[in-house]
Amino acid sequence: MNVYPQKVIDAFFQAFYHERIEIAKGVGKTYNRQLDTSLLTFWFSVIDFYGGIYYVGKKNKKETYRSAPPNLKLAHKESFKLFIEDFFPSPENKLGEFLYTIFRSGLVHQLSPKKAGLVWQSENPKLVWIKIDSSNSDITSNKVATINIHRLEFLAHGAYIEFKRKIEHDEINSVCENIFIHLLEKPDGLEDGITIHNQFQNLPPDIQSTIME
Repeated sequence: MNVYPQKVIDAFFQAFYHERIEIAKGVGKTYNRQLDTSLLTFWFSVIDFYGGIYYVGKKNKKETYRSAPPNLKLAHKESFKLFIEDFFPSPENKLGEFLYTIFRSGLVHQLSPKKAGLVWQSENPKLVWIKIDSSNSDITSNKVATINIHRLEFLAHGAYIEFKRKIEHDEINSVCENIFIHLLEKPDGLEDGITIHNQFQNLPPDIQSTIME
């Protein structure tokens, strides 16, 4: 690998991340009914995280929150959509905004998708589908969306693997250089050590002493 891809791999494809992703795949096979919202949230987090990194590299810019100083905004709708568009197959790659608005935002902000159902169907090739209540004449309220978490897991895991493969094979070097410049050359919101240090320093001394070993 060239220097920038190697730095991106070292920073964002650590063993911890990869291990958790593979564990989640195994968990889904056994506990899909009990952990459906947790599994759905996890795979959306994978898209959020790697989509945010990819967005910075492809767009050669980073988004920030309106704060002083401005803080890095890694996960947002545009990065979510871009990652799905570039790493999901057709026709699912056109569903980024739909997935973000109906399912991902609902889970994050109100504990459940917006008027939607969750299923785990390994034999079903569909990712999402809409059912219309023909007895309801109101076209703004007669639809219910369902997502197949098994299919989302398959697509999100495949996107993660393909993104990693492209980096390791030096296929997106300019993207990796931009990621390095914006996220790694100067430590930013993704610098975990600085974040932990700053949060620790904000604690009162008596609280610091109780959590130190």
